[in-house]
Amino acid sequence: MNFKYYKTKAIILLIAILIVIANMLIKTIGPFLNSLVEGKFKEDIKTIADYLDLLGVLTIVSFFLWLIDTYLWKTKAFTWLVDLPNISGRYVGVLQSDYNGSFPMIAVLEICQTASEVKVNGYFANQGTTVQTSTSYSYSELITKGQDNFFTLSYQFANSPNLTSQQIFQHGGTVSLKYFPDIKTLKGEYYNIRKNLGSIDVAFDNKRLLGRLQ
Repeated sequence: MNFKYYKTKAIILLIAILIVIANMLIKTIGPFLNSLVEGKFKEDIKTIADYLDLLGVLTIVSFFLWLIDTYLWKTKAFTWLVDLPNISGRYVGVLQSDYNGSFPMIAVLEICQTASEVKVNGYFANQGTTVQTSTSYSYSELITKGQDNFFTLSYQFANSPNLTSQQIFQHGGTVSLKYFPDIKTLKGEYYNIRKNLGSIDVAFDNKRLLGRLQ
């Protein structure tokens, strides 16, 4: 987990509050456990309480940060903490490439996102067919906010052809897609190391990720 998409002052304040709450919980739980046990087990409970003092705060704070990073950041209640659109889901549309002449391809992008990172997997096929020709995965991703307050998803990718494909070869490249939240669409361009250029235009289709073309 990293905090590059979190508002700096907000995350510092949140961690401070979580530490205070965690300390209060630990100081309440320890005496409560001691009050329940008498005799030979009392020393064991005291040892557990000591460990809670040492590790409990870190565990509680880490759990709440994980909860926020994975789920809660998507809610309106946490917009004060994370200034980021939720673009996770399955997007379907068209990739227009200048490879071997300009021709369109079916493009499916599946985006898995938390508040701290985003991963993109792509699935592609020739128009008019349902046979997947290649897949791609991202390995370096960044979401930035422009001066117009719209967000752009940029990433580097590695693309691998299916074994049955004879026209596409393994390659890498860069993609830059602008997100339009009112129509849940990603539009932009890509460039690969084979010096091919193209455009990508995909629209949100489903929250469910399939891990394949269709």
